Amino acid sequence: MAEHLPMEWLSESVQSRAESGLLAISTPTMELSQGQLAIAVHELSQRIAPTLGGKVVAVRFPRGDPRGLVAALAAWRVGGVPFFLDTDRTAHGPLLAAAGAHMGLSPTSEAAEPGRAWLTSIELTATGVAPGERPPGLPAGAAYLIATSGSTARPRICVNHGAALRNTVLGLVDRYRVDEQARTLQFAAYNYDAWLGDALPTLWAGGVLVYGTPGPWSTFAAVNRRMAAGRVTHAVAPPSVWARLDLENRLRVAVSAGETLFPELARRLSGFADTVINAYGPTEAAVCTTTHVYQPDEDSGGSVPLGTPLPGVELDVVPTERSGVGLLRIRGMGVANGYLGDVPSQGTVDRFGSDKRGAYFQTSDLVREMAGGLVHVGRSDRAIKRLGRLVDLDRVEAVVRSLPNVEECVVYERGGRLVCEYESAAELVDPVAAVQTVLELWEIPQVWRGVGDLKRGPSDKLLRGVHPEESVPDPVSRIWAEVLGRPASRGSFFALGGDSVLAMDLIAAVLNQLGVEVELADFIADPTLAFLIHQVGDRSEEQ
Repeated sequence: MAEHLPMEWLSESVQSRAESGLLAISTPTMELSQGQLAIAVHELSQRIAPTLGGKVVAVRFPRGDPRGLVAALAAWRVGGVPFFLDTDRTAHGPLLAAAGAHMGLSPTSEAAEPGRAWLTSIELTATGVAPGERPPGLPAGAAYLIATSGSTARPRICVNHGAALRNTVLGLVDRYRVDEQARTLQFAAYNYDAWLGDALPTLWAGGVLVYGTPGPWSTFAAVNRRMAAGRVTHAVAPPSVWARLDLENRLRVAVSAGETLFPELARRLSGFADTVINAYGPTEAAVCTTTHVYQPDEDSGGSVPLGTPLPGVELDVVPTERSGVGLLRIRGMGVANGYLGDVPSQGTVDRFGSDKRGAYFQTSDLVREMAGGLVHVGRSDRAIKRLGRLVDLDRVEAVVRSLPNVEECVVYERGGRLVCEYESAAELVDPVAAVQTVLELWEIPQVWRGVGDLKRGPSDKLLRGVHPEESVPDPVSRIWAEVLGRPASRGSFFALGGDSVLAMDLIAAVLNQLGVEVELADFIADPTLAFLIHQVGDRSEEQ
C-alpha cells in the first residue's frame, strides 16, 4: 500500500481540475489554467522527487510570485515538508540547520518568458546545511514549517500538520464563501502562514489567484490598481493595510486578519464589500481559528468579535486576575504539533500543553465574553506588574480613550511610574478622578501628558517604544524606529518584527521624507539599518 502523504488531499484536488479548463492564476502579464498549473506541479515534482522525498526543504520566493505556490505544491506531492522563509538568505543559517533543510527551492536567476514554462523556472540548490535525514522530533504528519518572528523571543520553528491545514482550508472555503467565481488577491508573503489562508481555499474551490508583479508591491496605490485590474472579489489583509486602501472595485468578501479590528474600520470596509469578516488565528493553530461576519448594527462593546471557531476547533478561556477577562486557549484539529526541537517530556512546551482533554495551545491573547461572542481586549505580553498586581496597558488605554474629548492615547511605564500621553481637543482637568471609578488604584497613571500629536509610524501605528525625551541619532534611524514601533537597533528588519507590508512603508517613508529612492528588492536582500543608512548616504551624494 502506498504511503499516505500529509498533503495528498490537496494534490488530488489540483490534479482533479486539470481538465476543467478553469483559470487558476492571473498575473499582470499572463493567465494560466488549472491544467497548466497541474502540469507545472507534476514536472517540478518529478525533478525534485529523488532529492526531496520526505525531507524538509527551504522555500524562498518573493511576495507575489506564483512560483512559490508551485514549489510548495510540488514539495507536498513528493512528501516533502516546506519551510517557508523570506528571501533574505543571510539570516537563515541557524534556522535551516535546526530544521535539517539542506536543500532549497527558489526562482532561477535567469528570466523566462511568461507562460507555463516560467512556472517551473525554479532551481533546487544546496543551503549549506549538511545533508541528513528528517530532524529529530519532526512528526510523520508534518505539512509545513514556519519560523516565528523573533521580535519578543528567539525565533522558533512551528510545526503544523496536514490534518490541521486541511481542516482550516475546508473551513475557510465555507466561511469566506469561496467558489469557482472567486478571484482572490494573493497578498501575504510566503514566510507568513497567512498566504496559505489566501491561496489554498481558493485553489481547493477552483477559483482564481490574483498576483501582483513578483516582488513586494511598493505602494498601496499599486495594490489598489492591481485589485481593480485583476477584478478581485476576495481579499485578506490586516487592518493597518485596509485602512490605507481606497478601492476602485467592489468586493464580495473583505477579510480582516492579523490585528484587532475595530468597528470604525469595519463600517468603512462594509462600504466597498458585500461581506466583512474578522478572522483570528495564531501561527501555532494552522492559520485561522475563528471568523465573525460583521454586521453594521452590532454593538460588541469594543473591538469586532473574534467569532465562532472553525469546525473541529475548540476554545477555552483561562481566568486571570481581571474580572471577566481571560487568556484564550485553543484545542482540537487546528493545534500545531509544537516547536521543532522542543521535546514535551513534561507535558508542556512553552505555550503548548496537554491535559485530560488533549493537546492545546495557550495564546497570549486576552478576551472578554460579550453578548456577541469573544472580544479581543489585549495581550498578556503588554501587561506589567505594579504594586504586586498585574496591569494590562491595553485595558488602561481603552479606559482613557473612552473619556470625553480624548482621541487617542498611549500608556507606558517609565522610571517606575505609569505615564499616559493623550491627544485631546482640550486638556483633561482631573483625569484621575475620571478613571478611578473604572480602574484599580494600581492601574491609574501617575503622569498625564496632553500632546498635540502622538508619535505614529507611516502605517499610522502608534509608537510605544520611542518617546519625546529620547533622541534619535539620524533621520534614517528615526524612520526605521517609526515603522517598527520600537527603538532603532541592529539586526534583520524582519527578525525585529517587520514584514513585507512594513518594508513597503519603510521604503515609501524614506522616499517621501528624505527624497531618496531605495530599491525594495535591494533592501529585501539586505534588510538591515546599516544597509539602509549606507544606501541613503550614497544616493544623497549622487543627487
